[in-house]
Amino acid sequence: MNEAFKIVAYAICGGVLTVFLNSYRKEYALICAMVTCILILSTVVTMLSGLVSKMYELSNIASLRLDYITLIIRAVGIAYLMEFACELLKDSGAGAIAKKVELTGKIIILYMAFPIITEFMEVCINAINSM
Repeated sequence: MNEAFKIVAYAICGGVLTVFLNSYRKEYALICAMVTCILILSTVVTMLSGLVSKMYELSNIASLRLDYITLIIRAVGIAYLMEFACELLKDSGAGAIAKKVELTGKIIILYMAFPIITEFMEVCINAINSM
């Protein structure tokens, strides 16, 4: 709960300061927004470390393959980082670059998931052939 208050405080202070700076110096407003986002992300990352260890613990109990859990965690991390970068790019007026970053993130996640997709397709083909 303490982390939630930190995040709200960072967001409100950073948002107010960014709006204030935006009327005077847009480049300083962008830097302020980036610093605010980094503070929020660093708080969230520390919160997620406990969640990730719990996920690994549950996967051991359920006898799941760790590479699947790792892939899911990495894909979610990449999705959040790409969204973070896209929003900063949009805020700075570089919407076209933001779209390319978003597409790149999707392609990276698809590339990472390809071994699992291939394995799933092989299981389906083997199930169909055994009928």
